[in-house]
Amino acid sequence: MDVFELFPTPIAHIKSVFDDGELDQIKDLALSKANTPNKNSSNLFHSSPADKDAKKLLAITKPKLRQIIIDFGELLLGDVLEWKIKEIWSNVSEKGGHQHVHNHANSFISGIIYISKTHESSRTVFHRQIGHNTFTFTHASETSVVNQFNAELWTIPTAEPGDVLLFPSYLYHEVPPNKGTTRISVAFNAIPREIRSHDYSVRLE
Repeated sequence: MDVFELFPTPIAHIKSVFDDGELDQIKDLALSKANTPNKNSSNLFHSSPADKDAKKLLAITKPKLRQIIIDFGELLLGDVLEWKIKEIWSNVSEKGGHQHVHNHANSFISGIIYISKTHESSRTVFHRQIGHNTFTFTHASETSVVNQFNAELWTIPTAEPGDVLLFPSYLYHEVPPNKGTTRISVAFNAIPREIRSHDYSVRLE
């Protein structure tokens, strides 16, 4: 039997992108500027994605992110394009902090930079789909096996400080309650400068 894995969804885990010196700079910025409480979790705090501190964060991270975003964009859209990080912010999750299920609107590529050690309890979880507009049947028993064709959730392997995760912005994801020490990360969204379709193009700014 030939099995074709039709229309797979790429998620890229790039290890050791940032060195200790860069991580220290980002960590200091995150701890001092991530002071806006999350609406759904009182132990999770964010920095602003569009102020002078976000520009500082972008200045530190952009040189290392540029090429891996271009490479991942080529997987998604099939062409080497110029990309722009349109927003970037830090997240500080104390014990008990969590991020509800969400995706990122008005973006093509989203990413996470892991700044601190991540406790097993708070690894990023991706969802296959949220909600349905028709009846749904599933099969789950003591003998059934979860695989890439029937899984509803996927949890990333443990990410180390300095690692980067890239994924299509439409994917729903969450961070379960943190049972460990303070979890620090940076999130960002990227868009291509221009997309083309035969005789017309759309510029995104």
